[in-house]
Amino acid sequence: NTLAAAFEPRGARTVFPCWDEPGLKAEFLISIQHNAQYKAVSNMPVQQVLPIGDDVNVLTIFEKSPPMSTYQWSIVVGTLEGITNEYKNMTYWVQPDRLDDIKFTVDLSPSIVAVIEDYTGIPYVALPKLDSVFIYGYPAAAMENWGAITYS
Repeated sequence: NTLAAAFEPRGARTVFPCWDEPGLKAEFLISIQHNAQYKAVSNMPVQQVLPIGDDVNVLTIFEKSPPMSTYQWSIVVGTLEGITNEYKNMTYWVQPDRLDDIKFTVDLSPSIVAVIEDYTGIPYVALPKLDSVFIYGYPAAAMENWGAITYS
């Protein structure tokens, strides 16, 4: 029950009108209309979720992005439940019956980021949040989108 859009290398043009070239960057305001029983995840934090007249659907509106290429966008809609680790505002999304599968990842990720920061001397700087979405049966091993990474 999960839909994930893969925009790399030139897939964004199939979803919204754009100059789908990696060298071109723009700010984006993304909103997704979906069934209220599903969760919508994208690169930016959710600004608000508005009910739509019939109470079956909602409109999830995301914050405006910094300038980015169209192929970096990630949109995932599905039956998802998240665990948020306050370190760097990281949330890990998975189907509700798979929450136990990601516990190790949730616990270990802050240590890994800290070790990489110490080793490289480069602080982790990102969007206001980082979501990791685990999708069983996803065709790619991982898709490294800025702010919302999808994994198989």
